[in-house]
Amino acid sequence: MISDSSNPTGQGQNPNDQTQSTKPGTFYQFLGAHSLLIGIFPFYIPVWLWRSDYSLAAICLFVAISGLTFSLCLKVWEVLAKKHAARRLFAISFALELLLVAIAAGSNLFPESILLTSLAVANGAYNCFFWTTQRCLFIDRATPATSGRQYGNLQIVVTIALKVGILAGGLLLEHHGMLAVLCVSALLSLACSLWFLKFDNQRLLEPGYTPTTLNNIIRCSDRHNSGRIFVIDGLFLFLESHFWTLSLFILSRENFTRFGLTVIALAIGFAILFYIAKNTIDRFTGENLFRWAVILYAIGWAVRPLLDSGTAATENGEALQMSYLAVLLIFITFCTSFFRLVFNKRFFDIAGLTTGKQYLVVKSHVTQLAVCVIFMLLAMVSSSLDNKINTLNGFYLLAAAISLIYLTYRQR
Repeated sequence: MISDSSNPTGQGQNPNDQTQSTKPGTFYQFLGAHSLLIGIFPFYIPVWLWRSDYSLAAICLFVAISGLTFSLCLKVWEVLAKKHAARRLFAISFALELLLVAIAAGSNLFPESILLTSLAVANGAYNCFFWTTQRCLFIDRATPATSGRQYGNLQIVVTIALKVGILAGGLLLEHHGMLAVLCVSALLSLACSLWFLKFDNQRLLEPGYTPTTLNNIIRCSDRHNSGRIFVIDGLFLFLESHFWTLSLFILSRENFTRFGLTVIALAIGFAILFYIAKNTIDRFTGENLFRWAVILYAIGWAVRPLLDSGTAATENGEALQMSYLAVLLIFITFCTSFFRLVFNKRFFDIAGLTTGKQYLVVKSHVTQLAVCVIFMLLAMVSSSLDNKINTLNGFYLLAAAISLIYLTYRQR
C-alpha cells in the first residue's frame, strides 16, 4: 500500500540527506546522451522488427517480455542504487544500450525466436536502468511549484537530442545497415561512459530507503487511485512508443529516412505550442486542466484510424489532402505530448507528497507487470487476425475508450 502521508519537502526524501543530490547539469547531460542513443536505434526497434518480417503478434510478444524483464531488473537496480554511486548506474545503462544494438546487429546469428527473446530481454533491462535512473534524478530537483516547467524542459532536451539521433539512425539504417549503427553506438556509449565517470559519487537511493516488496506491488492502492492508473499506463506508453511509431513508419512507405524526417517535421510543428504550455502549466493546479488533457488524449487515439483512410485518399488524389493529413498528425502529436506533460506533473507531484522514489519504483513494477499480461493477450488476439492495419486501428479505438480511466487519477 502506498502511504498518503504528506511530505513537507515535496521530494519524498529528507532534505538534509546529501546522498540524493546530483549536480544540476548531470541530469540533462545524462538524459540528452541517452536520447541521442535511443534515436539512433532503440526508437526504431518496432519498425526494424516489422521490416525484418516479424508479425504484429511477435512485436506484442516482444513488448510483453520487455515488460517482465524490466520488472525483474528493478530489484537489481534498487540494490545497486542503494549501495553504489550514480555513475555506476550510468555506466550500466550505456552498456545495456550497446548490448541491445549488438544483438540486433548480430541478428543473422540467431534463430528468429531466440533473437526476439534476447532482444526483448536486453530492451527490458536497458529500459529499467535508463528510465528508473532518469526518473530518480528528475524527482530530486522537481517540486509541485516547478514540476510542469521542469518536465517541459526535460521534453525539450529529449526532443532535440532524440530527433538528431532519429535522423542519424534513419540514414544509417537505410543506407549502411546495422553494422554502421553498432559502430556509431559503440563509440558514443564508450565516450559517454568515460564522461560520466567523473560525475556523481552520490547514491540515488538514501541508506534508509526501504526496498519494494511483493506486498507493495499487490496493494498499490491509495486515495489517488494510483493502482488502476499504474496498470493502464504501460499499455499507453507502449502504444505510443512502439505501435504508433509503426503506424508512422507505414505512413512513410516503410522508408527509414522518410520516416525519420516525418518524425522531425512533427516535432517542429508542435514545438512552439508545447513551449507555451510547459511555461504555463504550473499556474494551473485544478482538475479542469487534467480533465481536458485526458479528453484530448482520448480524442487523439480516436482519430488515429483516420490516417489510414486519409493516406488511401491522398494516393488516389481524392478527399483528404496532404495538408489536412499533416494537420491531423500534428494534432495527434500535440494531444499526446500535452497529456504526458500534465500527467507527469501530477505523477511527480503525488510521488513527492507520498513516498517519493518508492512510489516511482512501485509504479514501474505494476506498470511493467501489467504490460507483460496485456501484451501477451494482444499477441494472442493479433495472431488470429490477418489485416495488420485494421488490428492497429482496433487497438487505437480501444485505447480511446480505456484512456478515460485516467480521469480517476486524483491529486487530492
